[in-house]
Parts: sequence; structure tokens; C-alpha cells
Amino acid sequence: NDTTNWNHIGTRSMGGPFEYVPDHITDISQIGIISDKTWYITASKSKELLGLPITGVGMTALVENISPYVFRVTLTRVTTTSTVQMYIAYFSNTKNERTSPWTLMDGKTI
Repeated sequence: NDTTNWNHIGTRSMGGPFEYVPDHITDISQIGIISDKTWYITASKSKELLGLPITGVGMTALVENISPYVFRVTLTRVTTTSTVQMYIAYFSNTKNERTSPWTLMDGKTI
């Protein structure tokens, strides 16, 4: 049951295995190190990562390869008490920088 930054960790709240963002990643633009992967960002880690559109909340970060030079990050707030919020932005694989503004997909209660 010991864990490190690269171990899968089972948890009931996530419904299965997930991985935390490694400690050596300090900016969200560096998260494209592994494409087509979902990372978990704790509320405390979100306060440490640079370049996030929101901080202080738990979220998942889905990283998808769009082309050999571009990846997309979709952040989804992990919450059971409020509406779903998703933030999407595109990043350069070669420059480790965001190439689009963050776009908020704000859910509404129905």
C-alpha cells in the first residue's frame, strides 16, 4: 500500500486507479509528458501548479495528443455538490507553453 508519484492508487472516490501529477511538474504546460492520459490534481497541488485557470479545488487533467506538436488539456473539477466545470486549452509540445486561452465549459443545474 505504499505509494510514490508514479504508482497507481485505487480509491472509491475515483472509481478506480489514477495517478497524481508528478512532483517535478511545476507548470501545467509540462503535463504533456505522457499523452492520452488522465492525471489527478489535488486541491493542494492545484495551488502549487502554475498556469491553471482555477486553484484550490480537486480536478482531473485529461491530456490528449492533437498533433505531433500540440496537446489539449481538459480540466474537470471533482465535485459532488456543485455543477460540473470543464476548462480546455491547447499547448505546444515543443515549447511547453499554452497556445490558446483557457475556455470554460460551465455546467448548469437542470
